[in-house]
Amino acid sequence: MKEAEKRGVEIKYISIGPPPVKFELQVIHPEYEALGRVLAGRTIEIVADSKEAMTGSFRENDTDNSRVVWSKNKWLAIAHRDSIRHDFFHTFLFKLFELKEPLTEQEEKIYWKIKEDSWAQSEQEKDHRRRFPGDPVDGGEING
Repeated sequence: MKEAEKRGVEIKYISIGPPPVKFELQVIHPEYEALGRVLAGRTIEIVADSKEAMTGSFRENDTDNSRVVWSKNKWLAIAHRDSIRHDFFHTFLFKLFELKEPLTEQEEKIYWKIKEDSWAQSEQEKDHRRRFPGDPVDGGEING
C-alpha cells in the first residue's frame, strides 16, 4: 500500500490497534482491544475505485485457516466502501461524544475528506461528465 501511495493512490486506513505503517488519512478504531478479541484476529478491507473489494481476516498462528474474499461485484465493493466510511465516522463520533474531546485539525481534515467522498456523489459527477463533457462541477453540486 505504501508503493501505491507513492504512485499517487489515496489510501484511507483504519487501524485496529497501533498501526504498522502511517498514512495521511488514517485513524485508530476506538476500543480496538475489545474489537480485536471479537474479531479473533486482524481484518483487512481494501476497496479500489468502488469497483472491486478484498476483505478477510488473518488469525495469528493459524494463517492456513485465514479467509480472504476478492470480488469485482460493484455492490459488494460499495458495501465495503461504506463500511470503511462508517468506521471513520464511528471513530470521530466516539471521540466527540464518549471521550468528550474535540477532533484534531488532522481529524477534521480526514472527516471532510471522507464526507465529501461519497459513492452517490462520485457517481453523479461521473454521470454528469459523461453527459456534459467540459461542463464544470462546482462545490460538489451538479450543474446542468
